[in-house]
Amino acid sequence: MSENQPDCYECFTIKDAYAIRKRFLALGLFNIILGVAVIVFPTLNPDYQLAGVIGAALMCAGAADAWHAMLLFSKFGYVLSWISSVLLFVAGCILVLHTINDITSIHLALSLIFVISGVLRMGKGLNLRPINSWPWVIASGLICVIFGLVILHQGETISVELFQLFVAISLIVDGWSRMIVYWVHE
Repeated sequence: MSENQPDCYECFTIKDAYAIRKRFLALGLFNIILGVAVIVFPTLNPDYQLAGVIGAALMCAGAADAWHAMLLFSKFGYVLSWISSVLLFVAGCILVLHTINDITSIHLALSLIFVISGVLRMGKGLNLRPINSWPWVIASGLICVIFGLVILHQGETISVELFQLFVAISLIVDGWSRMIVYWVHE
């Protein structure tokens, strides 16, 4: 490895969290707003297909996570952030491209994306262990895994409203876990 290339295995430190705490606040607020929008927007305008609204929110969350992951390039665990963001974006694309109000035909792909994304979030939480808020990141990932397993268990009988609730809760808890990084390092 040359001297000009970043060390991709440098651990994330408390100093790093303090330096980018405003970015964590912005991403946390963004995810919480997306989660609330997933619940509120379809009730305000029932003409939009629910799967498309959920998909657009997941695509936005995935794009924001990808931006965050690119800025963490030199830190250990950025690959987990990058893969997680791509999975969120792919899940959003699946829902937008298949804008149907019955998501039963794509439940398997979405449940696997939830489970894998949750496991990756838990891995990010373990990488953040010097940071006081790491348990919240792990809890966010665990919630994603549980939701993915419930979607898988429900199979073709899952309602789009239940999936809407799972996505909204997942986005809100992920946003909350990011905002805690901001508050812990004031």
